Amino acid sequence: EQTGKLEKAYENGQTDLLTILRAREQRLALEAAALDAVRDFHLARIRYEAAIGKHAPATPAPKPTR
Repeated sequence: EQTGKLEKAYENGQTDLLTILRAREQRLALEAAALDAVRDFHLARIRYEAAIGKHAPATPAPKPTR
C-alpha cells in the first residue's frame, strides 16, 4: 500500500525515483523474510516430527531376499 502511494507521489512529481526503489527493496526484503520464516518453521516441524517418530512406519520393512 505504501509503495503504491509513493508511486502516485512520483507520478505527481512529489518524490524522486530513488525513494520508490528503496521502498520496493524494503518490501521485497520483508517478503523474503516472511518466506524464510515459513520455511524455517516447516523445517523445524519436520525435524521435530522425525525426532519423535510421528511418521515412522508402523511395521518394519521386509528384509530383501537374495
